[in-house]
Amino acid sequence: NICYNNSAIGIQLNLPSVNNKIYNNVSYNNKFGFIVGPSGNSSMAGTEVKNNIFVNNNEHDCANLAFGKPDPRPVLESNCYYNGDPRGRGNPEGVEASGVRGDPCFVDAEKYDFRLRGESPCIDKGQVIDGVISDYVGGGVDIGAYEYNE
Repeated sequence: NICYNNSAIGIQLNLPSVNNKIYNNVSYNNKFGFIVGPSGNSSMAGTEVKNNIFVNNNEHDCANLAFGKPDPRPVLESNCYYNGDPRGRGNPEGVEASGVRGDPCFVDAEKYDFRLRGESPCIDKGQVIDGVISDYVGGGVDIGAYEYNE
């Protein structure tokens, strides 16, 4: 999935919300890239957010990722963050130790071409996800909606 130029949210989950699988998306130029809300202490058990790219998702101090206070929080792994705060608003300790911080090097984001260029740091940095992603090009799964292919 590709979500871009939304005046509010690219991807949203409302609480309570369990066992969601958010894989290989691009969220570009939205107010929020991904939000879990409204605020609360509901469970997000089994929710995974992997292999996604979040770029330019900030406006008026809004961040790429914003969470209420779900317990447990979703698992975030192998995502790419650029031009936004990867910690997420209201989450100062951070949400992901792994992942890519930097320009994903889209072919032409201004024309909404979100394929990766050869120099992208997202190439081969994603995770194989059993039952979802088993076929990929190169040495590993790419982060984002498209596999890089020369």
